[in-house]
Amino acid sequence: MRNRERGIGNLAFIAVLVLFVIALAMFFVTKDDSDTQKQIAKDARAAVSKADAEVEKWKSAYSALREVVNIDSPDLVGGPDNVPDPLKIQKAVRDRIFEVAEACANASIVLLKSKNYTVDAELGEIISQDGDTVRLRIFSNPISRENGTVATFLGLFPKPFVNAKKVAEVNNDKNNATAVRSAAQRDEYATALKTGQDAFQNDVNAKQAVIDQQRGDLTNTRESLSAQSAKYDQMATEVEQVKQTATKAARAAQLEISALQQRIINDRIRKELALAEDPKDGSILAVSKTRGTVYIDLGKRNRLSRGTKFKVWRAGKGNRRVDVAVIKVLSVDSGKAECSVIARMGALRVTKGMNISNPFFDPHAKLRAYIFGDLTKYTTEVARRRLAAAGVSVARHLDDTVNLIVLGEPRVTVEDVEDEEDAEAMNRRKNLERSRRLDEVLEKARSINALVVSEDALTTFIDF
Repeated sequence: MRNRERGIGNLAFIAVLVLFVIALAMFFVTKDDSDTQKQIAKDARAAVSKADAEVEKWKSAYSALREVVNIDSPDLVGGPDNVPDPLKIQKAVRDRIFEVAEACANASIVLLKSKNYTVDAELGEIISQDGDTVRLRIFSNPISRENGTVATFLGLFPKPFVNAKKVAEVNNDKNNATAVRSAAQRDEYATALKTGQDAFQNDVNAKQAVIDQQRGDLTNTRESLSAQSAKYDQMATEVEQVKQTATKAARAAQLEISALQQRIINDRIRKELALAEDPKDGSILAVSKTRGTVYIDLGKRNRLSRGTKFKVWRAGKGNRRVDVAVIKVLSVDSGKAECSVIARMGALRVTKGMNISNPFFDPHAKLRAYIFGDLTKYTTEVARRRLAAAGVSVARHLDDTVNLIVLGEPRVTVEDVEDEEDAEAMNRRKNLERSRRLDEVLEKARSINALVVSEDALTTFIDF
């Protein structure tokens, strides 16, 4: 009984043990399946994360491409959950490449002058030609909207660059000579400018030195003037008083001088005209070179006396007298006289046939003179005695017996005044009176057919 019970107990234990083993086996089997599923799930999550990262990367790449090519289209805007259609992206990018290529082609149009060189058609597409002006497109555009790619577009650049280089070389060759000449001329101008600047600076330095010296001299002069200023100020009052005292006399004297100068001019004209009427008295017979004397055709029968003077002259252009010399009688014969030349009046020499005259000598009649006014060089009495010694009588009054008048300064008597304005009026009255008296004596001379001579003529022909 006990053994049976002991066997049943063991069986139960075994059964329980088996069940435990089976449960344990099932536990491990279930655990392995769970780990496998967990790994699969983990790997799936990693793959999804990687795929999401790839999507984000492609989205970033697309955004960068869209930003670079500047494509702005609502159909190509991506969102967080979608990516635009690749065909639309392809078409938009190609259209953009085509537009950029067109812009490059239009921007590469240049104008060339065919008269300077021959335009090579290989340089690009000749668009038009107007006279010698050619429009050339250097960058041609073979890209189409269907097959254009970035690589194709970039592959077009080498040729336009070569063409542009050729155009630049042509223009450079054309302008090279001008550039060289311009550079040489620039250098020449620069050298000349430098030389001029140096010369100018040297001149400025020299002048500055002179200015500095003059400034120093001016400073010394100013100091000297300052030292004398007090003395000058002291003298100023005295000088002003002298000026005031002399002003009236100076103004009166100036008026007198002006009036006298005008009257002298008028008198000189009248006297010269009168002297020009001095008639011919004789002629030069001969000139002795050995004795240095001349002979005239006047003598004792003409009442000629030793010491008489004659003016030698000849007729010039317009029958005007040309004075040559003054001669003086040395000895007198019956029909001729020997004379010496005491003064020459020009470059001409005395020659045979020239005329002689003396207003104080008349070979046919006795002269009677009248001295008008006051003489300036001699007194009237001295002149009267000298004229008498030369055989000329002097009248006390101007009458019909007078045939020669010596002009002096007309005598005018006007009452003196002290007032300045009255003094000016007095001077005017004096000048008018002088002119009136001079006109009177000239008119009288014409009426009595008398010769009028100046005081200079008197001193020329009469010894004093």
